[in-house]
Amino acid sequence: MRILITNDDGISAPGLAVAEAIAAELAGPEGDVWVVAPAFEQSGVGHCVSYIRPMRIEPLEERRFAVEGSPADCVLAGIGEILRDHPPDLIISGVNRGHNIAEDTLYSGTVGGAMEGALHGLPSVALSQYFTTTSFFKRGGSEMVPAGPPFPPPPLGNLPQTTS
Repeated sequence: MRILITNDDGISAPGLAVAEAIAAELAGPEGDVWVVAPAFEQSGVGHCVSYIRPMRIEPLEERRFAVEGSPADCVLAGIGEILRDHPPDLIISGVNRGHNIAEDTLYSGTVGGAMEGALHGLPSVALSQYFTTTSFFKRGGSEMVPAGPPFPPPPLGNLPQTTS
C-alpha cells in the first residue's frame, strides 16, 4: 500500500511523526509512505489552494518533501507531480495539534488536505488530537498510537491495493 501524508502544522510538527508511524504500520513492510507537508504552519487555511504563484517543492530526503503551500496544495503536489505515475492508495492528513470538531472542520487545513484527496477519488482521512498543556504532544506524542483504538478501523483496513 502506498500512503501519502500531509498536515497543516508543518513539516516539523510532532503530529506528523505520529502520522508516519500510523502509516508505516498500515502500509506494512511491502508498502511505502510519502510525506508531502507544508514548509510552514498552515493551520486555519481550510481547503485553500494556491493558483496565483507557483508552488516550491523542496525534497528533504527520500519520500519526504516540503511544499510552500497549504495542505490541499501538498496533496495536489503529491498526486499530480511527485507520485504522478504511481498514485497513493490512501491520503492521511494530520495528526493535527488540537481538535477539529463542529465548525472547526470548515477552516481546518487538516480536513482540507483530506478533502482534496477525496475530490480526486482517493480514500482520505483527517486525524486530529485534542491535548492539554500536560498531554502527550508535550512529551513527544509517543503514547498516541498504542493508547488509541486499533488502527486502521474498518473500512480503512479493507482498502483496495492499487500499487504494485
